[in-house]
Amino acid sequence: MHDFNTMKTKTINQYVTAYDYAQDCDRLRLQADNLLDLDLRVFSKTLHAMPRRNDYRVLDVGCAHGYAARTRLPRLGVPFQCLGVDICAEAITQATSEQEDERFQYECISLEALSPETHGLFDIVFAAYVLHHLPDPATTLQRLWDLLHPGGALIVRGIDDDMRSLDPPNPDLELLLDSTRSLARGTDRHFGRRMHGMLLNLCPLPDLTFMDYKVDSTGGLDEKGRHEYYENALSFRAEYARRMLDRSDASDAERTLAVEVLQAAARLQALFAHDKKQYVALVHSVAVALKQ
Repeated sequence: MHDFNTMKTKTINQYVTAYDYAQDCDRLRLQADNLLDLDLRVFSKTLHAMPRRNDYRVLDVGCAHGYAARTRLPRLGVPFQCLGVDICAEAITQATSEQEDERFQYECISLEALSPETHGLFDIVFAAYVLHHLPDPATTLQRLWDLLHPGGALIVRGIDDDMRSLDPPNPDLELLLDSTRSLARGTDRHFGRRMHGMLLNLCPLPDLTFMDYKVDSTGGLDEKGRHEYYENALSFRAEYARRMLDRSDASDAERTLAVEVLQAAARLQALFAHDKKQYVALVHSVAVALKQ
């Protein structure tokens, strides 16, 4: 048995984990497509709760290639301007090259460098699967909150690996899910459950908060669907193990864990698509706060 809570955490730049955009960019598009309905529902509910604007200024935090915002904002039926920011220069270069809508602009910048003085205030700040990578997400939430106009909205999508259902119990699946925090070097894989409480600690206190969810499960999927589910929701976790083995600073415990995870992932990949009795459900969470 591994004690996943005692393995070391290493900060790389401002991220707890190394951000490997080259390896993650395609998965981020698939993830965005999978969560499109959830995000559109949340954006629509948020706009309904906000004071109406003549033009909505949106900040897309950790935008990567910008695909998520570009596939959501134009569908909302409101005028907007969107600034996408990311610390990865390669991601911003790709986002800029793919941009065919002048309402979207991109900048390579760290979150620490964003301020009302340098970038003004926004009506909506959207952060999708960003904050769980950071060493101090609560402080970052406050920084983003400070970038909002009165009446603006903060929309945060988070992960929680324990918001899941596995039946029957499967040691390989459990290892793949539970090891992610350690192999991703301290990422807060329980951030999803903490989001709402963090929003209630913002200053000034939000005028309104709410949560929304999507449950992704294997129930009713055919073999092709189960294969896609594994590739989209589970296989990337084995990539953390491969990256760990490539690190010169990996501890013996981390290397041992990485080897075990890769072995478990190989067994799962061979069987998951065919084993229709193995049920998996994972939960995606979004938290919203409206500023007074």
